[in-house]
Amino acid sequence: MNLTIANISSKISDQEFGMTVAAISRQVTEHFQPEWGKSAKLKVVRLTIGHGGAPIDGAHGAIIYVGDDSQDPTTGVENALGYHSRNHGNVPYGFVYLDIVEKFGEPWSSTLSHEVLELLEDPTAVKVVTGPAPGYPEVSVYYDLEVCDPTQGDLYEIDGVTVSNFVGRAYFGQIGGSGKTNHLDLRLDPFGVRPKGYFQFEYGTHVYQVNGERVTQSMVAARRAMKMVRRNARRAARLQRDADLAFNALTTPAGRTAGKGATFHLDGTPATNGAAALSVERVQRDGSVSFTGPTGTQGSSVSGTVTIHFDRAPIAPSSSELS
Repeated sequence: MNLTIANISSKISDQEFGMTVAAISRQVTEHFQPEWGKSAKLKVVRLTIGHGGAPIDGAHGAIIYVGDDSQDPTTGVENALGYHSRNHGNVPYGFVYLDIVEKFGEPWSSTLSHEVLELLEDPTAVKVVTGPAPGYPEVSVYYDLEVCDPTQGDLYEIDGVTVSNFVGRAYFGQIGGSGKTNHLDLRLDPFGVRPKGYFQFEYGTHVYQVNGERVTQSMVAARRAMKMVRRNARRAARLQRDADLAFNALTTPAGRTAGKGATFHLDGTPATNGAAALSVERVQRDGSVSFTGPTGTQGSSVSGTVTIHFDRAPIAPSSSELS
């Protein structure tokens, strides 16, 4: 992958920026690739994204923008995201902003390392791994495949530059790699979390985050400040969006309610009278369902946009559900 790291900051010199990216490039080649089999060529550019800013030259597998203030009207997330959309279409992206980094209390270089490694393993933020639900080992859930979130706050140095720890294949119960759950070989169980880390999992159409014991409110606020441009937030939004399912179905005129944990709302109006002879055969991770069953002699054809709400109670009391 050709990964462009764009310096849009007025506070980070080109020399410091180049040294940081060079160290992260070593991390990718020497530490990350042997574990995950993913490599990249990192390219440094200085970029102005204000009025009249030119697009980056060359081909890119992904772009990460490093800036000062996430809310700045010129170089902040909103303007940078607009710039990216206009000039680079669907190329995967990431953001590192110094004001957000400050809330985490970490060097910006480690946050950049974090973004680079996660983008390499899953550029479009769609991969998940099946694992046991926290506190409910008999229940299977989908863990978002984010390789640095569980070890957030665990840092080490390469050529004097601070970079982020990352999980190994063993963390997700996979074979291969080093066999360690994390690169620094710190204490961490599979599907667990380090003191300043967190992880996100999906159950039905609900999304949960579990924080380590030393995660502060300012750290949580820092994640929220990035809103929908965060990888985890984009995952949650996609899951909710995919729960809207358009289909044609046969029901009885008197009733349009199906059981097994799903309530159907046709054109926004809950159907409450009686029960249709439809049953839910299978529920997919993305919220889609399969239906089977006859409709009876009074059945009539009904079509419309149906929103499916899965009435599942939270399964992890220690986790917080995302809105």
